[in-house]
Amino acid sequence: MATKAELLQDHSMETDPNPSITDNIDNPTTSFITDGGCHQQNIAMSTSTNFTTIEIDSQSTTSYSNITNLESETPQSLPSILTTDEMTENSPSPLPLSRTRSLSSKLNRSAPVLFLKNHAGKMVGKKSPLECDRGPEWTNWIVGLSCSCFIMPSITILILQAWNVNRMCIIFDCIYFIIVAICSFLSDYVYCYHPNPPLSFVTIDQWTATGGVLCVILVILINPFPIILRFLNFVILATALFFIGKSRKAPTAKQWRKWHCIWHLFSGIGLSYIYCQEYLMRLDIIPDDQLWWPWQ
Repeated sequence: MATKAELLQDHSMETDPNPSITDNIDNPTTSFITDGGCHQQNIAMSTSTNFTTIEIDSQSTTSYSNITNLESETPQSLPSILTTDEMTENSPSPLPLSRTRSLSSKLNRSAPVLFLKNHAGKMVGKKSPLECDRGPEWTNWIVGLSCSCFIMPSITILILQAWNVNRMCIIFDCIYFIIVAICSFLSDYVYCYHPNPPLSFVTIDQWTATGGVLCVILVILINPFPIILRFLNFVILATALFFIGKSRKAPTAKQWRKWHCIWHLFSGIGLSYIYCQEYLMRLDIIPDDQLWWPWQ
C-alpha cells in the first residue's frame, strides 16, 4: 500500500486536464500557460489573421495553471491570405445593363423594326407624335409635282410594251402605279395634314405604297436575276425606304418637303430601272443562266 507521503506526491504531480485558456476574440493574443511539470512546451494555434502561441512552463510547486495573456507580436491589420483586391475580383458583380439586355430587346429598338411599327400604325390611321403639330402649310406645289414620279414605271412599261416580252400580268403593275401616283398626290398635296379630309387619304396612301413595295419585291424574287443584280435591286428598295423614314422624322416643313421629294423621285427612277432589267433579261441581253454575275 502507498504511504501518505507518496499519495501527497502523486497529488502534487496531477494537473488539470482542461486548463482554461483566455483568448480575447476581438484582440487576438498569445496565451502564456504555466503548468505543473518538469519541462517547457510551446503550442502554436492558428487564427483567422495570425498565429496564437501557447507557452507551457512546468513548475513542481503548484498544481494549478496560471494563465497570463500577452499581446500578439504581429499587428491586427495584417491582411489575410486573399488580399482585398483579389476578394473584390473574385466576388460576383452585376453586369452592365447593355450586356444583360436580351437580343429581342435590341431588335425591338433597331431602326428597321421601329420603321415597321410606325408604318403599321399609319396603315391603321394612327398618327405619330411628330405629326400632331403639322398642318397643310407643310406641303407646296413641288411636293405635288414630285408625286408624278410614281408614273415613271408605268411609262417605262408602256414605252417598252413589256407585256409582249416580259409577261401579260405586267399590265397590272402599269395600272397599279398610276393609282399609287394619284393617292400620293391627294395625300401629300391636296389634303396633306388637312384637319378634316373627306377620306383618310393618308391611310389609303400607306396601303397603296405598301402594295407597290410588295410588287417590286415579287419582281426581284420571281425573275432569275444574277445575285449581284438582285442584291443591287434590294439596296435600291432599302434606300427608298430610308428616304421616306427621314421624311417622317423631319422636324421642320422644309426638311419634310426635301426628303419627301427625294423619296418620290428616287422611287420612280428605281422602279423604272428594275422593270428595264426584267425587260433586258427577257431579251437575253442580261443572261439568266449566270448565278453571280451577269457577264460571262
